[in-house]
Amino acid sequence: MKKMKKLFACVLALTLAIGLGVPAMALPGFSITTQPQDITINFGEVVTLSVEAEIPAGQSASYQWWRVSGTWNYALPGATGPTMSLSYGETAYPAALDEWPACYRCVIRLTPGGETLTSAEGAVFVRPIIVTHPQDLRIGARESFTLSVEAQAAPGWEIAYQWVSWGHGYGEIAGATGSSVRVSSGDPAYPEAVISIGDATGYYYCQITVFQRDGSGNKINEATFNSYSGRVERKLTFWEFIRYAFGLVTSGIFGILMFPIVFPAMLIYLLLL
Repeated sequence: MKKMKKLFACVLALTLAIGLGVPAMALPGFSITTQPQDITINFGEVVTLSVEAEIPAGQSASYQWWRVSGTWNYALPGATGPTMSLSYGETAYPAALDEWPACYRCVIRLTPGGETLTSAEGAVFVRPIIVTHPQDLRIGARESFTLSVEAQAAPGWEIAYQWVSWGHGYGEIAGATGSSVRVSSGDPAYPEAVISIGDATGYYYCQITVFQRDGSGNKINEATFNSYSGRVERKLTFWEFIRYAFGLVTSGIFGILMFPIVFPAMLIYLLLL
């Protein structure tokens, strides 16, 4: 799958030789002996790619690394050696949520003479920040529940969590600052019943912030990502169901027509509590 993604991300860039100085024929004694390799990193990790070349005697070589992406290319400022390094925050750093890899290649130019060689692309894949998302749940009328996420970042980075509930209400869940959250009946974030529609469903997601600290302990390079939402559907309590059923039964002609259905349903529900 990674090879296919690299193919789609880089195939157009392979045809764009304009401005990169790709020669029609390589000079004898001038060749690339080690091409940049594909790598996979955690978000925040330094990107390092290298190239090695055989240089003819009596000549020297200069290097320029490029970011290549489909229909556009650009030279990386300062990336003028056989090894290129990128840190988080630099323009050419791979996007954290991009499904496709970031591709880079190097142009090597001889002095004197000006002959050039262009390396193959090195593809950089970024592992997902959020590895595991909250799962949907169905729970009993007063049952507690737990939702969890799993996140990862590069060494030297910290991860902070904040759970948020939304649906019938919205807001950060107080004290829910870990990779998992437990919600019990009576908590403000517990799924609230909407009697008019007979529904008691809550939605929950986690805001995940990755960051570093400077020498004084202050947060730097913060980036926040949201998990998918977990849907928690709970059974109505006895009195919630009675109120819902009563609303149906007393809602005019519709209630009269629905009574033969609603009344047996109430009895079945009470038996299953």
